[in-house]
Amino acid sequence: MRHELFGDLRYEPGDEIWTGAVRLRQFAAFGETGFEDEGERRQRDDGMLPLTIRAAETGPTAQQEAAYRFLRDHEADVFRAALGALFESYKAYTDVPSPLSPFWKWLGGLLGAGPVESPEGLKTEAAFTGVEVTREPINGVAYILFDVYCHWEPEHGMVIVYHKDRPATWTTVDALELESDANDAG
Repeated sequence: MRHELFGDLRYEPGDEIWTGAVRLRQFAAFGETGFEDEGERRQRDDGMLPLTIRAAETGPTAQQEAAYRFLRDHEADVFRAALGALFESYKAYTDVPSPLSPFWKWLGGLLGAGPVESPEGLKTEAAFTGVEVTREPINGVAYILFDVYCHWEPEHGMVIVYHKDRPATWTTVDALELESDANDAG
């Protein structure tokens, strides 16, 4: 399907998702995973990220379109918010004291690696690898999830949850729970 906002999309009926790619230059240019193939690196160099839209066969909803329009029109602000949430994740994982903390600090200093002191410093530690527009809307706008590869959580996968009316937050893929998920429990 050629969608006027999202461009070329492919539907995967078993998963009820639409996939494609979107141009988000700031997100695509930030960091590297270290395991990208040449095609993925070229796509990132062109400012493109993989896109997933969770929607029925009829296509993206008005709420999903509103979320992406907001992201596209305010990419710099959304990027700063997402990067801030990613930095909060980094601090939560790395500020935990342990008996080995002095050793790791010494070893890092010996190797020339110090702690990351700002969100921008995460560029060597993390990369945005994809964007998903969820089914869940609030105030007429869907949530956006940013997939992140990061060195401090390589096992479970990091996700930045963004909604234009809420603070950006971080979670792991296996712990992700949106507000509407609470209605699914009962």
